[in-house]
Amino acid sequence: MLPSKDQKNYYYDLAKFTVFNVNPAMERDLTYTPFAQEAGLSLQSPDSGYVKESEIFKLKGNIPSIKGPNEAVMLELKKDGETWKHVLPVKNGKFAYDVPLFYGKGVHELKVYVPDEEKNNYFQAGTVLYIDNESELITEPIQYMTTYQERGVNLTYPTAGGEETNLTYRIKGTIDKDAPFAKETTHLYITTKKDGEEALSVIPVKDYSFDDEFYLRFGPGTYEVIVSVPEIKEKNSSKFYYEYVAQFTVESTGTKDQRDLLPSRGVQSDAPEIIAIAEELINDGMTEREKAKAVYEFTAKSIAYDVQKQKNSEFEWDDSALKVLELEKGICQDYTYLALALLRASNMEADI
Repeated sequence: MLPSKDQKNYYYDLAKFTVFNVNPAMERDLTYTPFAQEAGLSLQSPDSGYVKESEIFKLKGNIPSIKGPNEAVMLELKKDGETWKHVLPVKNGKFAYDVPLFYGKGVHELKVYVPDEEKNNYFQAGTVLYIDNESELITEPIQYMTTYQERGVNLTYPTAGGEETNLTYRIKGTIDKDAPFAKETTHLYITTKKDGEEALSVIPVKDYSFDDEFYLRFGPGTYEVIVSVPEIKEKNSSKFYYEYVAQFTVESTGTKDQRDLLPSRGVQSDAPEIIAIAEELINDGMTEREKAKAVYEFTAKSIAYDVQKQKNSEFEWDDSALKVLELEKGICQDYTYLALALLRASNMEADI
């Protein structure tokens, strides 16, 4: 299991303000606090302080004159004692976000906060909106860490947690190319946890975008999913550190536990190259022992031991079965990746 850093928490100075004689069931004009007026906050959507929507509310606005250390606005969504907060980046004076109406049918209060001109990660009240959600669907908010904003992550799917899926789940989004270490963020880590079990997957980032699936390996039930960015550090280390950016849950309807049969990090048992080799090595008439022996002999004879990699601790995040096949050399972990991939491709359960 790869080590992880502690999660960070947001700290905000939430300025208080009062709206008098508000009846959410009536149309009302947009109003802005002096803080919002000074920052130049204006909303293009909605054009009213009270709107009716279903499940999703589209927010869009401008804030052209950010003078302080923050280039962001903060949202605070409330209903029936529930609260969700999220920070949105402001790019070229503009921001936009599809706000999930998590808490089911009825009026959600949405406050928009503008950045404090002097204090980092402090926000002042800007305006308040009332969104009457006509959908009865109740969803689970995604938790975002401060690293989400700091590393320029934009998770476009999912927008809420608690969804149902069967065996795999998709994640999609972008990395702000102007964010720190954006160019070096070539992948994301996905940690899935269920009933004390934990698995790690890697999602590639290409051209500052990611869109891929990961497996829910441990059978049916509720999974905690944590999205992380790699910590950019010195090379030549056998350990890879990462920082949490978002966390949510997924409900899997998969029928059985397949942890030792599905592809996993470094074990691409579904890759065409791996399947082709497995089909050459294995036939239906072989016993389980004979299959394992064939995989063992192929791995031992095809891969040379990489003394330099071991001596210099030249470990990389993308070490894997496919990589060792290409290089035709590796160390103990690389032999293991290849053997596991070939065994699983042969429909044999295999684990370290």
